[in-house]
Amino acid sequence: GSATGTATQQAIYTLLQPYGVTTARFFINGVDTTTKGVDVVLRYRLDAEEAGRFDLTLAGNYNETEVTRLPTTNTLSSLPVPPTLFGRVNVLTFERGTPRTKFVASGDWSNGPWGATLKLTGYGTVLQPNATASLDYWTGRKAVIDLEARRTFGENLTWAVGANNLFDEYPNRTPAAVNSTSGVVGFPNYSPFGFNGRFLYTRVSYNW
Repeated sequence: GSATGTATQQAIYTLLQPYGVTTARFFINGVDTTTKGVDVVLRYRLDAEEAGRFDLTLAGNYNETEVTRLPTTNTLSSLPVPPTLFGRVNVLTFERGTPRTKFVASGDWSNGPWGATLKLTGYGTVLQPNATASLDYWTGRKAVIDLEARRTFGENLTWAVGANNLFDEYPNRTPAAVNSTSGVVGFPNYSPFGFNGRFLYTRVSYNW
């Protein structure tokens, strides 16, 4: 075989060549993180007699994750150009790749064969990291509303219609400076609620 590229690639190839190894892949469990946060959940049930029953939930959480140790090995450190096993994109993905804050307010109503669920989810902003800090961007703080109505027939059959992301919310658009030349990367991949917009559905379920 042959090897081309950086001095690091050549050094690794020289190390493995006596064993007939031309390629290698390995996993390393060398990253330490610390996460601190708080979760709060409140529930309340209201029986409104003829108006039906209401189950209300309010939940929120706040968390911070910090990468406290990065993987290093003496063998790799001794190479002419030591490779970066865990770069800034990886670190920022751990630390800011999910919302630090999230809250959910939901209400579930039932009255005889009828029922409905309304849920509001608020997401804190998420960082979409890139090779340099100047190209990093944020998804933005967003709120998403889901709504479902349902009807039960007899004891087993239920029909439901609903909408996820009722108001067609999207994360912030990918800046032109980091978009591909074809413009296909319209929204950040790190969006906590995706980037497909409103989803309408109907569902029939039968339980026995």
